[in-house]
Amino acid sequence: MNTRAGRLARDISERFQLGQPPIDVEYLVSQLGVDQVTEADLIEDGRMVRSGDRTNIIVRAGLSRERRRFTIAHELCHVLLADTSSELVATRHIIGSDEEERFCEDFAAALLLPWAWVRSVAYNRPQTLHSLRVVSGRSNTSLASACVRLNEVAGWQRSLLHWRHDGSTWRFRWAAGLPSGFEKRIRSAPQTAPLLDASDDGGDMMIRLVIMVGGQQRDVPAQISVRRGSALALTQLRE
Repeated sequence: MNTRAGRLARDISERFQLGQPPIDVEYLVSQLGVDQVTEADLIEDGRMVRSGDRTNIIVRAGLSRERRRFTIAHELCHVLLADTSSELVATRHIIGSDEEERFCEDFAAALLLPWAWVRSVAYNRPQTLHSLRVVSGRSNTSLASACVRLNEVAGWQRSLLHWRHDGSTWRFRWAAGLPSGFEKRIRSAPQTAPLLDASDDGGDMMIRLVIMVGGQQRDVPAQISVRRGSALALTQLRE
């Protein structure tokens, strides 16, 4: 987490008195001078467009409510960074495009899931799927975003893995909150699909989940939830 992005999110929240989550990003859109938020068939999740004196945010059509809110918050950071006259970004440095994207991701997370709020909600809660759903639901953010933020500020050390059933078998889709070095290394093992099939009762349960990490098979304790063709696993991964 970029500390400057966190400070900028806190400054914005205080200046516009955004209060506690769920943060009203539509209100912030109007306060930061964005003329319109529209949807389009984009490849990326969102885009900030300036034409003359108009500033528009375009989001990809079909995004979930939670992803749409995060995308708008991300694009609002681009709006702020583009305004070199703003007092709020007076300490901005010239940064490359990749670094700016990461900065905007960190800003969106800090804005929608404020540090103090996350710690207060997570206090004395176990590191479970239920606790993750509480934070996600109260903030109107995705389970993936909530997991990453809980790792950053509440001392969690959890990764969230997701599979989708395609009608014939379970396909691994994405992971969030992975430790450094695990990116793009997670995939299903031969035993993964049968384990998910056997756990398809809609509840949360503890199992020994078998996955592949790189070329190595791992047997890890995980809390999983399998329902309606979607499977989530909350686990702790270590080298």
